Amino acid sequence: MRIRTVLMILSITAGVLGMMLLTSTAFAEMKIAKVNLSAVSENSTRIKAAMEDMKKVQLESAPKLTVLSNEIKKLEDQLKAGEATLSKEEKEKLENEVQTKRQEMQQEQQSIRVKLAFKQKSLGNVVRTQLNEILEKIAKEEKFNAILNSDVVLYSDGVPDLTEKVTKALDAMPALEITPK
Repeated sequence: MRIRTVLMILSITAGVLGMMLLTSTAFAEMKIAKVNLSAVSENSTRIKAAMEDMKKVQLESAPKLTVLSNEIKKLEDQLKAGEATLSKEEKEKLENEVQTKRQEMQQEQQSIRVKLAFKQKSLGNVVRTQLNEILEKIAKEEKFNAILNSDVVLYSDGVPDLTEKVTKALDAMPALEITPK
């Protein structure tokens, strides 16, 4: 999903920053922490709720898609059954109805895709912004020079893990997701 992509970008950025910082001469004075952004994504109640909301959008449209699909099948069956008995006008009418129903179904599917894409992008932007705020606040409060994503840290004995703290802080942030109608 898009959220994982955002977290991956943050992870790579944090990893590159971490490598740059580790090679600096000020390494002895550095205070470093780590956070598992994948675990934050998996454990955050806000992110879970947003994912459920996206599933709900899909589920809400399923009945309409099923009805349209059944109507198309019924019309196609009528065309097939009456192939030899229907007049040219009746066949054209049924074919036009099938085409109209297919277009309706495509429009509904496109509408669902647009809603889901909007929700994903909105959520990704919100999560990225809020995670940056949270990490910056924790770094300043606890005087960390760097907070690295634990996915890119190869060894970290004694390095504080802020995953749970970041997850709680993210869940406490105000919801800013925008929902299209």
